[in-house]
Amino acid sequence: MQHALHLSSVAAASSISTDASSGTNAVPTRRQKKAAAAASVPKEPQNIHDAVTLVQQLSWARFDESVDIVINTGLDPRKPNQNVKGVAKLPHGQGKKVRVCVIAQGDDVVKAKQAGADVAGAEEIILLIQQGDVSFNTVIATPQMMAQVGKIGKILGPRGLMPSPKMGTVTNDVIKAVKDAKAGAVQFKTERQGVVHAALGKVSFQPTALLDNIRSFMVSLMDVKPEGFKGRYLMNAYLNTTMGFTVPLDMGSIDPSSPRFMLNIKASPTETK
Repeated sequence: MQHALHLSSVAAASSISTDASSGTNAVPTRRQKKAAAAASVPKEPQNIHDAVTLVQQLSWARFDESVDIVINTGLDPRKPNQNVKGVAKLPHGQGKKVRVCVIAQGDDVVKAKQAGADVAGAEEIILLIQQGDVSFNTVIATPQMMAQVGKIGKILGPRGLMPSPKMGTVTNDVIKAVKDAKAGAVQFKTERQGVVHAALGKVSFQPTALLDNIRSFMVSLMDVKPEGFKGRYLMNAYLNTTMGFTVPLDMGSIDPSSPRFMLNIKASPTETK
């Protein structure tokens, strides 16, 4: 397999080495592991199957790092019809605890709490946020409460927490919204220069779980492609970890419109890049 050569030096550095002067075994330091991993990062695009294995093998941090995907699109987010937003339901979640806040009234508050919301309420929640408590990953609101939610827009907006119909976080079905958020639904949008970024799991995940999450994310990203967009939608992409190194991706292996989508098949020499 193409990435075998890259992994060999990482494995060598990660194994126990012999100290020539003392004859004892020494475990490589984190600095040595990082240096070995840096030397093993491939420059050529990798099939997504190989890339997942690589980022897991190249991880050198002491904690369970997130596995992130970064995609450069051909979109210009300055144009209203190209500022896309969406939600991807990850079948295996992101591997972290999700705190959900629901801003609603009456029965919807009860339903939200029964569905698993960490915090639910109306004016008291808005006051809580105004006082600086924004310890949530997702904020959900019913349409009736959006006028009041607007009061805290300057707090939620910069943190990417402002409820939005496109994200499924402005809804009358608070039960579904809470369960989706708790199950690992990840929100995404085009950032500056058309970049889309998302955390899709942890280094400790099984490779098949990461691949399932990546598949779901890419399908969701393709689903929000603007109608009538004529340019190249998916330009290039990379996989990395929180503290690790970036692995370039073979676009044919992650593009839902490609016949090689999520297949462990190398690009043919004649395939258009």
